[in-house]
Amino acid sequence: MAASTANLDTFWLDLYLGELLRRRWYVGPLGDPHRPAAFGASITRPSAVDVVMVWGARALAYRAPHIAGADPLRPQWVTEHYRGDVSWVLRWALTLDPQNPRRSVLYAVGPSFTTPHGTNTMLSPYAPTRTLVS
Repeated sequence: MAASTANLDTFWLDLYLGELLRRRWYVGPLGDPHRPAAFGASITRPSAVDVVMVWGARALAYRAPHIAGADPLRPQWVTEHYRGDVSWVLRWALTLDPQNPRRSVLYAVGPSFTTPHGTNTMLSPYAPTRTLVS
């Protein structure tokens, strides 16, 4: 039974990642490209940036305001977020409602917001080349 559960999890993960790519999300490694600490996906919209970060079986997805010069991987505010199992987080990110800046409420987040549960370190170093957000 465990093998079939693992195969089903892999199936959904591949399906969701394929859908992110089909919808023109950028998917890439976070941290050292040769030994990434995690992988992420993002898409920049006119007034928001949607981001997904995956660490093993856990993940975080959020929508942050698109602010020129701000690092979308270390947001100070988010309008929506979801943390949990990878397949549920990817599903949540793919089903986000279209952005509506007039109806968005900004929530302040702390410096450890993008830290995976159970760790005390941030994903660093992050070099803002053409990594995640285009």
